[in-house]
Amino acid sequence: MGWEEIGVALWAVWGAQGDYRRQRLPNGLTLSALALGLAVLPLTGRCLLGAPWSAALLGVAAAFLALLPAYVWRLVAAGDVKFFMAMGALGGVDVLFPVYLAAGVITL
Repeated sequence: MGWEEIGVALWAVWGAQGDYRRQRLPNGLTLSALALGLAVLPLTGRCLLGAPWSAALLGVAAAFLALLPAYVWRLVAAGDVKFFMAMGALGGVDVLFPVYLAAGVITL
């Protein structure tokens, strides 16, 4: 496990812990991670966790589309959508399903 995986895991735990305690995810946490994930793409051609740039962009779009209905129905807040989009940018589309599944299990 490299520094990238450790950093993303710590970021996710920090966000989950903050969301649990305060019921909100600050824009500084979500948007900075989204910006970092998108900034790495043109520099390396890959996302931070190694997936191709196309998988990262698809991850951002898939995260947005997956949580948009839940946001419209007020089941999740905007911070959750931005957090999930940042996860897609950092790890690509392949990490979204396990993260979505883990979040659902933790919520229950």
